[in-house]
Amino acid sequence: MPTASHNWQHEMLAYQAMSGYYRSLGSRICCALDDRGLTQRKLADAVGLSYPEMSRVVHGTLLVEDETLQRLLRWLYGDGSTVVDGEEAL
Repeated sequence: MPTASHNWQHEMLAYQAMSGYYRSLGSRICCALDDRGLTQRKLADAVGLSYPEMSRVVHGTLLVEDETLQRLLRWLYGDGSTVVDGEEAL
């Protein structure tokens, strides 16, 4: 039977893996924004986040809901200009 210490260690490892994923996502978002000449504020508006929330996403400190994550990924890997310009329904 797992001990409380073992459960805590397992949860910490899972958190570290997820936070690494979100930091990596944030880095990719920053690069894409730079490449496209866009701001965090404009992307935040496009995907339904506040500017402070977007800042936390970019820094890897905010875990977003699945729907928001899908919008971010669609913007990042799809044609982000249509999402940011509001031509594509979110």
